[in-house]
Amino acid sequence: MASLDGDAHRWFLEQRTAALDHFFRTVTDFGAAAVLLPLAIVLVVVLAWRRRPDLALGATTAMIGSWLTVNLLLKPLVGRARPPFADQLVHPGGASFPSGHAANAAAVWFTVAWAVASLTTSRAVKVTVWAGAIVIAALVGVSRLYLGVHWPSDVVAGWAIGGLWVAAGAWVAAQVRRRRAGERSEPVSR
Repeated sequence: MASLDGDAHRWFLEQRTAALDHFFRTVTDFGAAAVLLPLAIVLVVVLAWRRRPDLALGATTAMIGSWLTVNLLLKPLVGRARPPFADQLVHPGGASFPSGHAANAAAVWFTVAWAVASLTTSRAVKVTVWAGAIVIAALVGVSRLYLGVHWPSDVVAGWAIGGLWVAAGAWVAAQVRRRRAGERSEPVSR
């Protein structure tokens, strides 16, 4: 894995241009807390307002679970060093594994897609929101490689963690729906 990480890291360094530097510095912000946190809050508030506690709880589970897993558990536990400082176009702090930008971008953007797709019957809207979420999460991960702040295995692990937390959130939402359906169908005893 270290050999693949090193080879891919060098390849990304060789692709750098001023235009791509600017592009990926902008794209990486779509995985930053300054963008993801307000987006997550708005999503949960809208879901609660639409009286969808199942989706609101599932979304909260996915997004908070990803953040906690990456930032409070895995980064401190693994403590992997980032690529060399001289290779970095931006200078984040903390450990490298897993990529928090990749994990949290996947968790939040996929959760937005899942929630929107759950609220519509339009196939075009579902395809559009999922395609948009996948493109954004992919570009955020690639931006971390291009900017020289993560190894490829950090980004792949981040995407996997974010995706797993979205699946966990969908499971939580299904359990809430199942429980609420059971409560409505039980006869009232006197």
